[in-house]
Amino acid sequence: MTEENNTEEELLENNPETPDEALDNTEENAGSQVPVISSPEQVEPLSMVELYQRALLLLHSSSDDENGSAYMDSLYHRHFGENYTPEDVNSGLEDERQQAVVTDYIRDRLDYAKTMSTSLNKKKIDKSFENIFSLVGMNINISNSVEELYDEIFAKRAGQNAFLLEDYEMMKLNRQAWHIYNDRTNITELSGIVTAMEDLSISIDDDKENNDFKIVNDEHLAQFYYNVSEIYEKESNSVNNMTAVNKWHYRAMEYKKKALDLTSRNIIMVANIQNAWNDSSDYNPEKITAACERIIGNEEANDRDKFRAHKLCADTLMTLQTIDGFTRREKRIDEVVKHYRNALAYVSNKKDKIDILNSISKAQKTTYGDDFISTRLEIAEMLNGRPRIREYAKLADTVKNENLKVNLLKSCINEFHELQEIDIEDRNLYDVVDTKLREVLPPEDTKTLRTLDKLRKKYGTTQKKSDDLMFPMMSSKGHDFFNK
Repeated sequence: MTEENNTEEELLENNPETPDEALDNTEENAGSQVPVISSPEQVEPLSMVELYQRALLLLHSSSDDENGSAYMDSLYHRHFGENYTPEDVNSGLEDERQQAVVTDYIRDRLDYAKTMSTSLNKKKIDKSFENIFSLVGMNINISNSVEELYDEIFAKRAGQNAFLLEDYEMMKLNRQAWHIYNDRTNITELSGIVTAMEDLSISIDDDKENNDFKIVNDEHLAQFYYNVSEIYEKESNSVNNMTAVNKWHYRAMEYKKKALDLTSRNIIMVANIQNAWNDSSDYNPEKITAACERIIGNEEANDRDKFRAHKLCADTLMTLQTIDGFTRREKRIDEVVKHYRNALAYVSNKKDKIDILNSISKAQKTTYGDDFISTRLEIAEMLNGRPRIREYAKLADTVKNENLKVNLLKSCINEFHELQEIDIEDRNLYDVVDTKLREVLPPEDTKTLRTLDKLRKKYGTTQKKSDDLMFPMMSSKGHDFFNK
């Protein structure tokens, strides 16, 4: 896995509820100068009230752009109702509804920073730390700072807000994993980091009644496990001893499987894990389809997530060996077609639709002949010109119904009218279609035959073969004994 192709991309996409722009650094819009801090001695601890005031300022400043405005609007709708007023927006923190708005913003902001920290991309990790520093009112250039120093600065600044320190600890663990991935620290430290992250994953922040607010939620832990697997895979690729290669690769796959069991959101991760696992003797396709089903059922998944999940689920079922009886195979094909059809509902691009319909027809071909024909007709109706002619002609070769065969071949003939130009390939194709149609027409259908005779002159090949074989009798140099 390269730094540019990390699976956390899917978790950081914009969505109408929490657009990234609304949760990113907003110092330029915050309405006050934030001092540059270079030493813990310069830092004043931030109280809970000050944190909420700071967060409220950041939230309101984010409304200057369209995405931030939509996000803020969703928060006020949630806690003040559909008809909230400007006075509601400007109410003080003594209003419990305003407190709820700010609490949600802080949680979303922290979740955004923590999710970004699960990257194996250094720039994103730096940005995640800058984001959480921004939340507490500090301006830190992470890429030019010493980690131990800015960790001390944050600990002093957030010391009165325990949940901030816990979230920061999770981000530090992800940063340590990145260091191992980039060979800056020894891989032997990884097991301790994993244990620490797992301990945080069973801890819940200050809202003890709501498991949604875990310090490390399932998606964070899934991405962390996936990153651990990439570290082990990288180690496997760096050794020459086959025993060591297998050892590290085995560990990598074990953590990929852990990630697979946890994610309900990251379809890119699921697909990557399947690619890495499907040639192994212990490959379990049911684990892949179960992850796809979780993503399909996830209310936070966007249309692209669901399209990919339905397609991957169908593709996975299609690759299974058909060693079961006909009834069970029929049931499996039904499930495949269902997922492909559901995927089709999420695409509007014609090419993508045709690709899915091709997959559906492939699944139907040996089990549901009539459905296969219907799907191929559905594809043909989306085509025009030469592709449509070829699709109808190919389908005519497969159907047994004579009337349908005639109609398909006539449809081919009609489509020649839509071609802008008629080249030699078109004329050759017309000859093939013309011949096939004449073979299935009843002799008494003289009207159609006369029409075909006229159309062949227009669309068929212009040169007709003679029954007499013609060849030059003279020698290669032009000599002829018989015609002197």
